[in-house]
Amino acid sequence: MNLNTLNDNYIYKYLSSTSDVRGIVHISHGKAEHIGRYKWLISMLNNNGYHVISIDHRGHGNRINNKRSIGIFSNSFGWKKVVKDLKTIIDNTKKSIQL
Repeated sequence: MNLNTLNDNYIYKYLSSTSDVRGIVHISHGKAEHIGRYKWLISMLNNNGYHVISIDHRGHGNRINNKRSIGIFSNSFGWKKVVKDLKTIIDNTKKSIQL
């Protein structure tokens, strides 16, 4: 999956091993969180036939560049960048994973 707005970093694809996939779930974690906190949910969804796609938002989880950037999406238009990241992931998921 090529996501230029994310510089191809930190896109997580957890694909169900079942041959009868029921759907795709995109998890967007909350403020002051990271996708690692949702491993239990991802596992449950995968075991029940769902693919899961997610990212760590800018300034969160594995996307923390330095201590001063913790929790900061961007110095300008942060929310717009997060929305663009999510739209890009959803659009690319629709193109790359067929059910």
